[in-house]
Amino acid sequence: MKYKGVKEMMTQKKSNRFLKLLPYLIALAVVIIVPNMIGKMFWFTVFITILAKMIAASGLRIVSLAGDMSFAMGCFMGLGAYGAAIMVTKWQFPAWAAIILAAVFAAIIAVLTGIPFARLRSIYYCMTTMFLGVFLIYVFQSFSWSGGNTGIKQIPKLFGGDVRTNLWFFIALAVVCIALMYRFEHCRIGNTLKAISQSHEVAASMGVNERFYRLLAIGVAAFFCGIAGASFALFNGSVVGSTYGMTLDLWIIMFFMVGGKDDFFGPIVGSLILGVVNEGSRSLGSYAPYLACVVLLLVAYLLPGGLASIPRTIKGLIDNAKSKKEA
Repeated sequence: MKYKGVKEMMTQKKSNRFLKLLPYLIALAVVIIVPNMIGKMFWFTVFITILAKMIAASGLRIVSLAGDMSFAMGCFMGLGAYGAAIMVTKWQFPAWAAIILAAVFAAIIAVLTGIPFARLRSIYYCMTTMFLGVFLIYVFQSFSWSGGNTGIKQIPKLFGGDVRTNLWFFIALAVVCIALMYRFEHCRIGNTLKAISQSHEVAASMGVNERFYRLLAIGVAAFFCGIAGASFALFNGSVVGSTYGMTLDLWIIMFFMVGGKDDFFGPIVGSLILGVVNEGSRSLGSYAPYLACVVLLLVAYLLPGGLASIPRTIKGLIDNAKSKKEA
């Protein structure tokens, strides 16, 4: 009997693990199947763009673990893009080395510029990161070695510019980055960041160096944003500073909020759905952003927990219906 009970517990654990992995497997299947099913190069490029922004949106979740909201994720992507572009075009670095070093560069700049503002919170922290992001991109645009306002052109493209191969590369890159971020969130450091978010005063009273952990979070997030930006720059073959301005930050935040800020899967589903809606509605011209805004408003009103909360919402409704019947 005891052996049977242990066996049932093991089966239950395996079932729970599969259910946890199921949303990620579905998202991966969508990214692989949809562009190949459509077969148009435009949609391959669309999904590559979505995957790059998905990594940045997942990076924003790392910052949010400590209770912060950053408007500089697009800037960190830009730092990675500029860093990789300069290394490849001017110093002839190999692509893989340029991507990694550019990500490290973005993380270092994020930490150094974040030190003076690490004690700020809520709206003050948001405003600081917003202005800081715009400022850093303008700094890069002001030098001749960074191409000025025209940016850096004729960057050697990843895999010779083959779009299908690049899609597979970005799928692998997103899987690895998201897996590493998941591990980071569920390790001791991630739990400490969550404790700081719940009550930074209590965490500080227990000896937690709040400033250090918040800077660590922004550094890790910037690293992954830098990887995404550097990889996309080498895929695109050019870097222009305006690409990494406030508009990109707002899209990343929309992906994060629409998907669900309280769920690790949130930024992933938000990036997929809003990214497809935005790119698929380009035929509407200047009205295209309004469709994304409608989706944002509907989710905010009907699903405050984001799209990732739909399974929990349905389960709650079913449980409520069952309890009413039993009563």
